[in-house]
Formats: sequence, structure tokens, C-alpha cells
Amino acid sequence: MNPYAIIAVIVFALFLLFSGLSAWIIAFQPEERARIAKAVDRWHDLVLRIMQRRDERAEQDREIEEIKREYGG
Repeated sequence: MNPYAIIAVIVFALFLLFSGLSAWIIAFQPEERARIAKAVDRWHDLVLRIMQRRDERAEQDREIEEIKREYGG
């Protein structure tokens, strides 16, 4: 299996985990809500950045392969 796919699955699972965790915290722990929700938001931002970088790298890899095919490299 493609290593990028494995990383994407792990990152997506973490994204879902923290989404569920933030929903539980907001519903059942109002006194800790702001602090923990902020931390979860940071995790979401990190996950989104990782996914964006993965997509950018995959796009670069596709462009490199296209250039190699075009110029016979």
C-alpha cells in the first residue's frame, strides 16, 4: 500500500477522533470546554496542514512523473 495512503488514513482517523473528543467535551465538561476546545482546534489545524502538505507532495510527484515521461527520463 502507498505510504501516503497509510499516512492519510492515520491522519484522518486522528481527525475523526479529535472531532468526537471535542464534541464530547463541549457536551459534558463545560468548565474545561474553552481550554480543551482550543487544544483540539490546534490539532485540527495540524491535521489539516499535514493533509495539505501531503496533497502538495503528491501533486509534485505527479508533475515530476509527467516531466519524466515527456522527456524520456
